[in-house]
Amino acid sequence: MTLKKRPACVLDLDGTLNHAVPVPGGAAIRGRTTDSFLSPETLACLARLSRKIDIIIATGRSRSTAADFRAAFTRWRIRIAGWIFEHGAAVQGRPEWTRTVLAGMEIDRVRRDLGRVIRERGMPIDDTPYVDSHDHTLLLSGKGPLLAEHFIACAAGVLKDDFRSIVGRRKIALIPKRADKFAAFNANFGTTHFLAFAAGDQPDDLTLLRYAVYPLTHAGADPVIRRYVRSRDGYVAHYGGHAGTAALLDAIKGRVLREREFSLPERKPPAGPRLPVEETTYFRPSKRAYLDRLFDESVVPETCPETRFLERLGERLGGGRSLVLEVGMRDWGGEAKPLKALLSGFLPYLPLARWRLWFRRERRGAENLADFRAITRRLGGMAWLPDGRPRFSAPGVPGSPPDFGPPEATLLLFDHPEDLGAWYTAAMPRLITRHPLRPGVFWVNPMYLKISGPTPGTCRIFTDQAIRVMMAANVVDKTDIEIAVSGFRKLRDQADALIIAPRVVTNPSRNRMIRDAVSAIGETAAPLSKIGPKDRPGVIVVDTYGDLPGLYAQCRFSYLGGGFDPRKRGFDPVESLRAGVPVIMGPLCDYNRIAVNLLAGTGWITRLEASEATASDMAEAVRRRMEKKPDPAVLEEFFRRRTIDSLQVALEVMAHLAGVCLKGYLLPEHRVFPGDRILSSVLVGN
Repeated sequence: MTLKKRPACVLDLDGTLNHAVPVPGGAAIRGRTTDSFLSPETLACLARLSRKIDIIIATGRSRSTAADFRAAFTRWRIRIAGWIFEHGAAVQGRPEWTRTVLAGMEIDRVRRDLGRVIRERGMPIDDTPYVDSHDHTLLLSGKGPLLAEHFIACAAGVLKDDFRSIVGRRKIALIPKRADKFAAFNANFGTTHFLAFAAGDQPDDLTLLRYAVYPLTHAGADPVIRRYVRSRDGYVAHYGGHAGTAALLDAIKGRVLREREFSLPERKPPAGPRLPVEETTYFRPSKRAYLDRLFDESVVPETCPETRFLERLGERLGGGRSLVLEVGMRDWGGEAKPLKALLSGFLPYLPLARWRLWFRRERRGAENLADFRAITRRLGGMAWLPDGRPRFSAPGVPGSPPDFGPPEATLLLFDHPEDLGAWYTAAMPRLITRHPLRPGVFWVNPMYLKISGPTPGTCRIFTDQAIRVMMAANVVDKTDIEIAVSGFRKLRDQADALIIAPRVVTNPSRNRMIRDAVSAIGETAAPLSKIGPKDRPGVIVVDTYGDLPGLYAQCRFSYLGGGFDPRKRGFDPVESLRAGVPVIMGPLCDYNRIAVNLLAGTGWITRLEASEATASDMAEAVRRRMEKKPDPAVLEEFFRRRTIDSLQVALEVMAHLAGVCLKGYLLPEHRVFPGDRILSSVLVGN
């Protein structure tokens, strides 16, 4: 007989139940530097609620630092059915859960190694205040979030991808990846309870809110939390602080009573939006500020490797006759262009080397490619060795030649933080970075290689050269569609036709939004695949793959989508720039920072800085740009300077393979530390 699960209400503590403002008659909660308070209204409401539903506390505090809460709850006769401590790393009375979370980890060793990083770099970070209070997470104290992010980046070799981090004004929390509040609830209470209600105020509470039937928060919570709870049709109290806490507890109590006492039906939460990991983890405000600093201070490659050094290396390596080089890519479609640019630096000197490609499996678990011929079609002549044999294999892809065997070097062509993990901040501001722990593994920045790649061909729609065309590329959401379509209407003095290219041409809801928006301005959206040679539509929607790069050639200016979407965070402007077409884009540009930074102030890229920018802002930016057109010579020089990048990568990797660059970089732009450079004369001397 299956027992019916009971409803549970899971509550965060700090910032959700207690607040900094003192209140008479409540309970004081001691902190390391400041105290906070539980109001009498909150305590009374919790006492009443605990008689109607099982309350489980999920907190970042440890058992010892939660002592004041426990005492207050006992004094007010609040029944607590369970305690989840240290961000989900520990559960009261369930030591087996902590063993699961920490399996394969030695927390004490990690703590010692972090202390060594702090001492070696002279960082003003204190790793001692929480040693005696937290057994399963690592808490440190530093002076500000930028220092915290720098410390986390420097400690990547210690933390690897085993920990997640939370950064506050002073506190740095390093939490084992398997520690999660919802995971702890589900593993330890999920057989007897279902998550009916969850209330929290910080990103650490997101998984609870995601899986709760009814999520709640208050007006003082992190903006990401408020937006997420609203997207789930949950409850956001109109006030923050003590009043907001009392309101959300009343909302829970009222809902419990409405659903009949003790008979709240078990339901699965509705399919809500994915968790906003970009805003809360990869690009949280402190990490964005740190990345901005790194990109501002990074050295742009300017040294062109000497041909004689490259030729000498190629001779030492026998033209690559016995070499297998491996390239790791996120997917095939996005990385094919930087792969071609990468190969252009290697093939003249290692024409006989064989290459092994592998792709990250897609989230659905399916292989990225269904047919190896997609690779040979895209790479053309690069796909074959001089004797006609295949140059490439792609293990796991149907139709691939047999695997060539283990590689002598691996080049990771990644630009997404999900793939780079703990090493993202170290690798992304640079063209090439050696993996500090894995010999022969390099990160190669595809942002640079997309710039140094070939110019796309031309795909003409309009035979009339006088037609002025606006491009809206990679549109992903309602904001992009509104800016593109309404902006086109406002720019009829500047554009006679609009080409809209959705990021995914087969997305039915997005295509429907585009058609509706175009219809609202009195136009008809004509699919590109159905346009005849004599047609002259006002709005064209790209419904085919592979044609977009060639369409830019007929455009006067481009609006690039994704720059207002915290998840997409901007797309690559290089295709438009290659065609000599200026780009207008949103404020987010994390996946094309190199081009955006290098062309800042030239007029070739204009960012709409306001997060709530409108079609009018875009139209105004276009008019300014058309009145004072950017200098083509600046763009030409920009691309010319980047032609060296694939050669720089080839030089560093080939020197490593030849054994002359085992302790440093040949080129000064690539070094991390002052002594991390090998003089290129070594190649001749040896």
